[in-house]
Amino acid sequence: MQSWNLIIKQLLLGSAQAGPLPKESQLQLEHWQLQQIGQEQLELQYLQALAAQSLFKKAELPLGQLPEEAQKTKKIQDEQQAAPQKASWMLQQILSRRQEELLPAWIDLAHSQNWRVAPDNLADILTFGSRHKELRPAIISVLGQTGRYLAQFKRSWSYAAIKELQEEELAQADFSSLLFWLQQERRLDPANALKVIQQYWKEWSKKQRLEVLELLHIELSKADEAFLEEVQNDRRQEIRQAAVELLLLLPNTALEKRMQTALEQLIQYDGELLKVAAPEKLSTQLKKDGIREHYQAFSEGKNSNWLAQMIASVAPSYWAKNWELSPMACLQLALNSDYRQALIWGWSKAAHRLKDLDWLMAFHQLFMQNEPKGKQALFFSLEFLYYDLPSSFFNELAMAYLRASGKRSIDDEDPIMQLLLQEGQSWEAELGRQVLEAMKISLAQGFSVFQWNHKTLLKRAAFALDESLFEDKELLNDWPQLDYSWQKELDQFSAQISFRKELAQLKAL
Repeated sequence: MQSWNLIIKQLLLGSAQAGPLPKESQLQLEHWQLQQIGQEQLELQYLQALAAQSLFKKAELPLGQLPEEAQKTKKIQDEQQAAPQKASWMLQQILSRRQEELLPAWIDLAHSQNWRVAPDNLADILTFGSRHKELRPAIISVLGQTGRYLAQFKRSWSYAAIKELQEEELAQADFSSLLFWLQQERRLDPANALKVIQQYWKEWSKKQRLEVLELLHIELSKADEAFLEEVQNDRRQEIRQAAVELLLLLPNTALEKRMQTALEQLIQYDGELLKVAAPEKLSTQLKKDGIREHYQAFSEGKNSNWLAQMIASVAPSYWAKNWELSPMACLQLALNSDYRQALIWGWSKAAHRLKDLDWLMAFHQLFMQNEPKGKQALFFSLEFLYYDLPSSFFNELAMAYLRASGKRSIDDEDPIMQLLLQEGQSWEAELGRQVLEAMKISLAQGFSVFQWNHKTLLKRAAFALDESLFEDKELLNDWPQLDYSWQKELDQFSAQISFRKELAQLKAL
């Protein structure tokens, strides 16, 4: 490393002040086969060497020494062109400034232009993908053959490596290669992937089984139910619970029917009165079906918490259909019950898991009117009802909150604030316009010092606003007079909008 330190010294001080490089450092530069560009531009040559060194370090490869298998590989041919300099710079900004919400937009741009990630961005985007599992398929799609090849040399990048296994080679493959094959096969032929999983299931460790169950979320269907029912007999509680959670995502399963039968003995509605009782004991079958003995969703007895988990295992539409009531009418019944905690918690969990939009809207309408208090108070948070909502429903819900408030402004304590701050959601044009206008009114009223969430909301708006609003200068720039602490926030908002605008313009070329 001494030779590299001398190169860095040359870069920092200049060749005139630091003197000529010793022979060892010159040999190091030659080892990199850098083009000789003349003594007067030697610093540029050093920069090239340092950049190459940085990429080798990120890939955890010995400096200047490729692995033996790499030296034997045939020339890699990429069908896509590397992203041009401007697009590569924008990708680097997205990765380095933690703007991962914009990465899907950059990847869409790359697809539209038939680009792949340029070589100098490969190490960073592969590392980014190692921390963001949900973005891996999209990242892999723009790596090109160069990136897929590079991924094999670092363990945390192996998710993107080229692993062309044939089905007859699976028996000799290591688990990571087999898991990668299963992920691909699950998308192409879910039934065949399930067949292979069943074939090797008994050979895998607890950790490996959990990883395989995780990938069953890909193309999950009723065809997987029988296998998951078998997995419920596994002796390890974590594996049984993982199987139950997958079964709960499927409609009309044997598990759900067993739970409906058990609940029919505990919850009865005669058209006027709702009678509810909690189970007196936890049967072996209930434990097998995922009801945890010591789980506490709220501060009531364990029997009520068992009941809540049972209710959460059944689609809420089952109750509305059987009782011939709307979701809101069911909620009103529950709020007047001594078991309101179990009923509301169970229904809310099931509605959110299954994305039952009628029930989700009913829950939110309940809070738009008045949050239950007094004898109807709830002993748990329903914040999770704001998370992971379908985009169109999110926008519909946000507009409903704005209408229900009856105000032109937004305060920190308004229920809509928590909804709007959810990351990963895009605001449709009309929602974005109304939110910015409401923010301006709130801030103009002189409460900007105390409206702490408004600064966070402004940052969220910079990512969430629809592109069609980018040319509305009055909407984006005409802010009320604010104190000095807001200037930085407004500058960052404008810079982020400009960045997104440049990204959109690249796509339009």
